[in-house]
Amino acid sequence: MALEGLSQRNGFFGEEDFRRHGLEPSQLEPGLVQRAAGKEGAFYTFRLPVLQEFVAALAQYLAPERRNLLELLRATQAADDGRYQGYLRFLLGLSARASSRQLEELLLPLPHRSICEAIFWLEALVQVEVKKRELNRRRLLGVAHYLQEGRNRRLARLLGRSISQMALGSERSQHGVRLDPSDCAALCYVFQHSESIDTFSFENCYMQAEGIKHLLAAFLNCKRLRLAKNNLTRACIADLLSAIGQNVSIVGLSLNRNNLGDIGVQQLAEGLQFPGCNIEVLQLDGNRLTEACAQGLSNLLESLHKLSWLILDRNQLGDAGLRKLSIGIRKSKIRKLGMGFNGLTDLAAEYFLASLCVTHSIQFLYLTGNYFTDKSVTSFTTLIWNLPRLRRLWLGKNTLSEEGKQLLLDVQARKPELKVLL
Repeated sequence: MALEGLSQRNGFFGEEDFRRHGLEPSQLEPGLVQRAAGKEGAFYTFRLPVLQEFVAALAQYLAPERRNLLELLRATQAADDGRYQGYLRFLLGLSARASSRQLEELLLPLPHRSICEAIFWLEALVQVEVKKRELNRRRLLGVAHYLQEGRNRRLARLLGRSISQMALGSERSQHGVRLDPSDCAALCYVFQHSESIDTFSFENCYMQAEGIKHLLAAFLNCKRLRLAKNNLTRACIADLLSAIGQNVSIVGLSLNRNNLGDIGVQQLAEGLQFPGCNIEVLQLDGNRLTEACAQGLSNLLESLHKLSWLILDRNQLGDAGLRKLSIGIRKSKIRKLGMGFNGLTDLAAEYFLASLCVTHSIQFLYLTGNYFTDKSVTSFTTLIWNLPRLRRLWLGKNTLSEEGKQLLLDVQARKPELKVLL
């Protein structure tokens, strides 16, 4: 009866539905179903939609006449319109040894043959997916849910190789796969039983802090985390730091275009200052940062000598923030610094000159979209001549005159390894 309701997208049952299946409502009341009154008389519903899916799945194992579970799985999966997703997950979850063992205390042992058929179907499904040249992100996520329910570590390792080769996220808005907390938990099950993965890419997946919490165990197997554009706030910082503290092989952390704010970044900067931290790349583009977090970032630069990339574009640090940051820059080994679109003025050019000419390590300096004028040309010219490793200097979308731009291009002409982008 429950399965029939799912097939018809129906959660309402009359007494005639019970009789047709040899049941009485009293057999399922009050734990599973509840009675309600309607215009055409009384009807019954399962107390929760998930209960209908669970009962439908359990009935396939306990039916007096055993059904071929393999055929049933193939038929329901072929519908592929979403109505059977929860039902299929329960079917596979019941095949897990931990689940069947618990049920044996209340019910008869589940048929071993049916359990084997469920596992066989799941393995065939995974094999089909991993052999496909064009992987479908949403379909792979569905298989990850099946594996989580079935608790099959061997197949999780097999599927993990395929999922790790594709980006669930995307730099383009609306193109990442939206991941709710249950999706994150399913992915975590697959990834934590997989071999070490170089990069987790989850841009634009809208996970938020709760999703991060469910993925923590998976982060222990990777080197780089790309979590841009997920509406993350300071609420996720403690969990992120926990993962990084347990996995010191993480070298890259991208948190671009989130909502961490000054307090969140201050907490992050403090938390990364622990012995053994190997973060080399930290990206915080577009997180509404101001002068208030600059001192914390400066302390991080000073203490975390492996940090070579710090991206702070599209914030509001301003000259005052850069002044505080410059103290840490002088004592760092920074190679790439992004300070574009931060409201910097000609005063900031002097701070760059005073700090970067001390460290000598800078190779890429991004200053697009600020308020530099021709008054800064002399400082930038001096900077160019005193930084032997400098390869790229971005100064587009500032207020430099054509004469000022030409002066910088003349300097560039005498340094063939340098490119000034105006």
